[in-house]
Amino acid sequence: MTQSHPFTGLGFRTGVVRDQATGWLLAFDPKLEADEEYFTFVSKWNAGTFGPARKNFFAVTCCVVTVPHQALILLAWDGHYGFVSPQVQATGNIWEVGRPEPTATRHGDFRWVADVAGQAYAVGHMGTVYRLEAPKQWTRMDEELPRDFDIEAIHGFGPKDLYAVGKGGAVWHFNGERWSAREFPTNIGLTRVECAGDGNVYVAGHAGTLIRGRDQAWSVVDHQETDDDIWAVKWFDGALYVATLSKLYRLRGDVLEPVDFGGETPKSFYHLSAAPGVMWSIGESEVLSFDGKRWTRLV
Repeated sequence: MTQSHPFTGLGFRTGVVRDQATGWLLAFDPKLEADEEYFTFVSKWNAGTFGPARKNFFAVTCCVVTVPHQALILLAWDGHYGFVSPQVQATGNIWEVGRPEPTATRHGDFRWVADVAGQAYAVGHMGTVYRLEAPKQWTRMDEELPRDFDIEAIHGFGPKDLYAVGKGGAVWHFNGERWSAREFPTNIGLTRVECAGDGNVYVAGHAGTLIRGRDQAWSVVDHQETDDDIWAVKWFDGALYVATLSKLYRLRGDVLEPVDFGGETPKSFYHLSAAPGVMWSIGESEVLSFDGKRWTRLV
């Protein structure tokens, strides 16, 4: 059943779910963007109800963290960020507060922020990686990365086991002390990475690319299901879910099976967000919630 919501006339950029009762959606106004006015409207899902969609800066990615304490992190391409918690609400720009300062100019667009072990990692083009330490403190940790490494996403099993992926099939690993490149079986642009509950790292990209492995051992998942670009990979309830713009799949072995929604199939997909007991599928025009057994339409 569709819930009452404040998103009339808006589309969705992305979102994040923290638990079964709490999450946030980031929306945009197509009419404003047609006039080159770029804002993001943020709404909180709280115990079954969406709050007002509040106009905010042009955040394009978000995550939730527990370090230094529980908070929502919003991030724009230009490095502007928001730290939102009951204790602290802070804004700033990573380029201004990040330390140490880079020895060579980077300043590429930020593309993704993700939590690993409860801490936020922000990545972007020109080999950019920062870790959030406090509401006004980001630590730069990319000195060894090449400036031609355009990072699109990051994830990890912990702070000493991180994987960053990006354009041209580039994959780099961080062991807590240094970065090292991984030989990878594609030169196709990579969009997402998920360090999954089965101990594998799943990397997705353009043209239906899906690769599974870890460290130096990687193999292509020859699913033959789609050559559409993959924009989300998420481990939930013992399985990997994969989203393009038009379909959501569950991986069984090497087979991508279209998800059965048990009713009306959504028409738009894009991002996935998961927490214990709940996963959200976020498309441009609709959002659904999954508890492991049943899909419920939120918008």
